Amino acid sequence: VIDPSVLKGNLLLCGPYDLQKFSDLANGNKIMDFFLSRAAWAYLGDKNWLDNPKFKSLSIVDEISENFPASFITDRTVNTFTAHGITLAEKLVDMGVDVTSVFYEEEGLELQHEYQFQMDNDYSVNTFNKLVEFLDNHSN
Repeated sequence: VIDPSVLKGNLLLCGPYDLQKFSDLANGNKIMDFFLSRAAWAYLGDKNWLDNPKFKSLSIVDEISENFPASFITDRTVNTFTAHGITLAEKLVDMGVDVTSVFYEEEGLELQHEYQFQMDNDYSVNTFNKLVEFLDNHSN
């Protein structure tokens, strides 16, 4: 167990934070539904993962408080958890937590999973620069 006072911040890159909305990502797409259900099954070790009591406890959006560490949150734009990240960022800001969030919502923009590591576009470079600034501000 890590003493919370040691944690200066955290980087939340392209992840699900509200697993109650996890299955909504399929949005009627059978291939995506298959993938997400298998991923949740593998993660929880339970084919009936939606009924597993552990499932709800995995949603950090329901477990946060004003003591949550400063957070850098970003996500891509396609087949994504962007809504999760935005919801988490908004809740943290409402609690007074220092949040740097980077989301791109331009119509037609298709940033892929872990886009922030693909340094061949201005969006990734911008996100990287904001991430470095976040680290500089929270590493002391």
